Formats: sequence, structure tokens, C-alpha cells
Amino acid sequence: MARGEPSTALILVMQYIQHARLQDSKSWPEHLHTQVAQEAVHQGASINSLRGEPDLGTPARGGLPGTIARRTEDGWRISGRKIYSTGSHGLTWFNVRGRSDDEDPLVGGWLVYKDSLGIRIVEDWNHLGMRATCSHEMIFEEVWLPLEHAVSVNRWSAPQPELDASGMLWI
Repeated sequence: MARGEPSTALILVMQYIQHARLQDSKSWPEHLHTQVAQEAVHQGASINSLRGEPDLGTPARGGLPGTIARRTEDGWRISGRKIYSTGSHGLTWFNVRGRSDDEDPLVGGWLVYKDSLGIRIVEDWNHLGMRATCSHEMIFEEVWLPLEHAVSVNRWSAPQPELDASGMLWI
């Protein structure tokens, strides 16, 4: 596929990576895992992890994300900017890497639905040969999420590996 259409292949492999990692995830609520998987099969829904940030770059370099999830009485409010958001226009779900505003913050992924209020796509991706990946910048402004949508978070003081050996093979 990559020989014929590399942009589509990149978006597709991102989908495969997310679903492969979900199969072994112990942190996602079972009904959310099932919902995301069933929507992919029955409706063609897609998911990708949004991790890169303008100031931080990739999380592989370390550091706390600038994207912040604030706990409210009825859920979370997440705000921040993500770059290299591959598939941005076609995604159904965003697994947004961020941190809570606690003294010892939760760090990891919050599950965001594409039609949630407060999401903007800044169409700034125009890289020759990969334009169709739509890896645009995404802005989240006080986007509300249910509490259970903190799907893969851990305390900053007690980090857990984000990728096991199987996850590394996909990358």
C-alpha cells in the first residue's frame, strides 16, 4: 500500500497500532475499548494518538505535556495544542496525551470524540508527498470529557512504560 499511496498507508498503520495496543490495555474501561473497536468494524471509525506539541516536541524526549486536563465535578476539561496529528480530518477518536493539573499530575491519554465542542484543526500541514496525511495542528479549548475518558494515565511520580516490547515492534 505504501508504494501506491504512502499517506493512506501511514494513516492506516496508525489505526493498526492503536487497535493492537488496545487489545492488551488494562487501563481502558472495557466498554470504551469495546465501543472504539466496534465502531471501527461497523462504521469505519478511526483513532490515533496525538502526542507531539509545539513546545515539547515528541514525548520521547521527556518532559510534562503542555496539554492540561482539569478535573471538574462532572468530568474533565482538556486544553492544549497538538502537532503532527496524522489523519486529523478523518479521525473519529483522538487519544490525546496530556497531564492533569494536580500537584502530582496524571500523565497519559485522554479519549476525545471528534465532534466534541472546543476542537479546532489548523490546516498547517503541507509537506510535499505527505500532504494527504492531514497531520495538521489541533487545538483543544476546554473540551469536556467524562471522567472515565482518562483512559491510560499514571502519576508523574510513578511512571509506567507506555510501550511494551510488542508496542515497540509496531513502531
